[in-house]
Amino acid sequence: MLTAGFIVPLQNGPRTAWQANFEAYVYEHYGELGLPSDVPTRLKVARIDWDKAYGEHTAARQAAAAARRAKRTGGATMTG
Repeated sequence: MLTAGFIVPLQNGPRTAWQANFEAYVYEHYGELGLPSDVPTRLKVARIDWDKAYGEHTAARQAAAAARRAKRTGGATMTG
C-alpha cells in the first residue's frame, strides 16, 4: 500500500525540494499534460500561500512552547 509519504515527502525540507521540482516540471510540460496554461501560476500561488501559512503555524507552535516553558518555570518558583 502506498502512503502519502511515499509519493510526496512528509518532512518539510525534502517536501520543499519535491514541490520545486514538481512546479518546474508542470511549468515546462503543462501542455503535454493537457493542463490549462494558468495551472503553473495557480500552483505557484498555492505554494506561496502554503509557505506563508506554514511559517505562521511554526511561529505559533514556537510561541506556545515558550509560553508553556514560562508557565512551568514561573509555577515552579511560586510556593505558598
